[in-house]
Amino acid sequence: MNTNQHSPKTKQFRILSALLFLVIGLFAVPVRGAENLTISLIGLEAGFPEIRANVRILGSDNRVVEEINPADIEIYENGTRINEFEVVPAQTSPQLIAILVDSGINTTYERDYGDASIRAAFGGLISERIIDSQEDKVILTEQIADGGIDQTILHVTAADNPADVMQGFESISFTPANEPTEAFIGIDETLTEISTSLEGQAGTPSSLIFFYHNVNWPPQTQQVRLARAMADKALAQGTRIYVIHANPRNDFSEPFEEMAQLSGGKYINLAADDVLTERFAEIYEDLEPQSQTYVLRFNSNSINPGEREIAIVPAGEPVSKSQAVGSVNLSSNPVSILVESNPDIVRTPAQVGDEIRFTPSSTPILAQVESWPYILGDDDLTLAELIVNGVPVQTIENPEPTNIVFDLNINQIEIDSTLLVQVRLSDKNDLVFKSETQQLLIEVEEFEPTAVPTEPPAAGSGTAAGSESSEPVPTPTPFVVVSSESADQSPSFLSWLPWALTALLLLALIGVIIFFNRRLNQLGAGVAREAYRRGGLLLLTRTIITGPIRGNEVIARLKVLKGPEGLVGNKVDIYTHNVNIGRDPRRCDIVLYDGDDLSSVSSLHVIIQFDQGAFKITDASTNGTKLNGKQLESDLPADLKNGDTIILGDLFKRGAELKFEVPRNTKNKKNAKSEKQQASLSKLNAIDKNANEELIEVIEQAEPEQPKAGQTPAASSKSQDDNDENWMDELE
Repeated sequence: MNTNQHSPKTKQFRILSALLFLVIGLFAVPVRGAENLTISLIGLEAGFPEIRANVRILGSDNRVVEEINPADIEIYENGTRINEFEVVPAQTSPQLIAILVDSGINTTYERDYGDASIRAAFGGLISERIIDSQEDKVILTEQIADGGIDQTILHVTAADNPADVMQGFESISFTPANEPTEAFIGIDETLTEISTSLEGQAGTPSSLIFFYHNVNWPPQTQQVRLARAMADKALAQGTRIYVIHANPRNDFSEPFEEMAQLSGGKYINLAADDVLTERFAEIYEDLEPQSQTYVLRFNSNSINPGEREIAIVPAGEPVSKSQAVGSVNLSSNPVSILVESNPDIVRTPAQVGDEIRFTPSSTPILAQVESWPYILGDDDLTLAELIVNGVPVQTIENPEPTNIVFDLNINQIEIDSTLLVQVRLSDKNDLVFKSETQQLLIEVEEFEPTAVPTEPPAAGSGTAAGSESSEPVPTPTPFVVVSSESADQSPSFLSWLPWALTALLLLALIGVIIFFNRRLNQLGAGVAREAYRRGGLLLLTRTIITGPIRGNEVIARLKVLKGPEGLVGNKVDIYTHNVNIGRDPRRCDIVLYDGDDLSSVSSLHVIIQFDQGAFKITDASTNGTKLNGKQLESDLPADLKNGDTIILGDLFKRGAELKFEVPRNTKNKKNAKSEKQQASLSKLNAIDKNANEELIEVIEQAEPEQPKAGQTPAASSKSQDDNDENWMDELE
């Protein structure tokens, strides 16, 4: 058999498998999404109504995100999401740079590059102004082994002046050592020093520059695991690790290349002929962009002054997981718009030919902003409107806040009038405010026009000879004039008519609710059965529907142990399958403390039911019920047995204590249902799908009536059957 030949099905399987692995590989490539962003809050500022949040945003690679999509960020103000905001690049933030030099065995720094060149290369941090001595922080550590003791020496701390870092380098010899070092211990302790120095400053970018020659301990397999662990620790605290490998042969590089890559840093390997200042610049050029911050600018959701809690999260994350949370106090200035005009204007008439002219024809209205919720710039106001008697008559776009001048046309006013003048201003944040109303009084002097002789119209003119000249059509007034006569008129009655009709409808609705509420409270058991028989209202409680059913035999008793005076020691017989006990005689069969509002017995307190040969008790009160000392759950039926004690409400607040007794002939008695009753139950179920066997108790007697004197048992039984049949016929 030729094993190199394959069936067509095998080839198809291989093709499909290859496609499947290709698709899995495509989807397995990690893509940075909003959920992979890390947002740190650097600071908050507020200038009403704008709030500015300075943040640092890192991607999943622990590097600053260069392009921010606002859709990837959510901002919340006091728990309410901000829908519109702007992302603006801001200045770089202060940073912390830590340098760790490994001075282990076989290091050839001085031989390969010279200690002076190495110090000069590290000096580029200051000469190239990578470090700001006023704001940035620097840590310098060295890993050495002396007498078999490995230790991390701290030459420069974050509290020292960054300019002292060069002095710290003078303490490092860069000469070969005789003992191996634990480089990963030095990396771990330096990362811890970074975290401690930045405690409470989550928005400060941090970097670790690791300078080493070779690491020959522990074995390389363990080095890989330790390198990944150091990368994870750096990621967790937002620190990038930059690795400078000063080994021309590139030995012992793999774990540290991976550590730099995973933490978001860079790895460079120095060749023998490299100019160190140029190679170190590759690291320095990457440090500054990683200190880039952004400002999120948005307007507050409210114009009310007060404290605002701001939370910023990547899109899709719950606000409770936000790591960028801060508060800012937003205060606004009171609004003050000053409106000035001539308080009294006198219009003087004059006759020019046959025309009467009044002067002045207009008057200036001056408005200026004395105070706005924030300091206004020249371009902040978008619209100014002059409102006269409630009607906008003139607008000015993009007005100057301190010099808004309107020219009000009063040419149409020919009688004494009072104008109510307001100025309404709008700004670019959609804030709108009005000034106080000013009264502008206009007085028109009286004038008697002089008759002017008219010449007859020329032949062929538009007016027919002998016809009267038409009256001039008045020009509409641009606003409603408030005259002295009309200003004091009372409002028309018709304006109150809608309010009166609304009030009448509300009163009628309240009356209907009160009527039906009282009606339903008055419905007894017999009314319930009658309503059910006639197909009337079924908005009755389950207790009323299921009872009471009166019998001639006592099925239970309640002995009053504590309660109203005159009832203590008495026994109350129960003849029905359903008994309501409480304080309201309209709803209860057994009434305690009738009309006593100080009693802790509720209007309807408990319901006792006899069903399937067993008694149940249900708490329907607001003050609670105890059965044998145990509190009953509201509206949850509980078994009631002979000798049980029932406490209604609080005995110290005019409650009651009852003892439940069951005669021997009532215990475990069950009534057989006749075929007629079963048929009626089927009809009830057909009408009401939620009906159950308990509803049949509406149409059956608890016990057959006892034969009366002079009546045979057979006659009594027949009379009882007739009564049951008549009642069921009515129900059907």
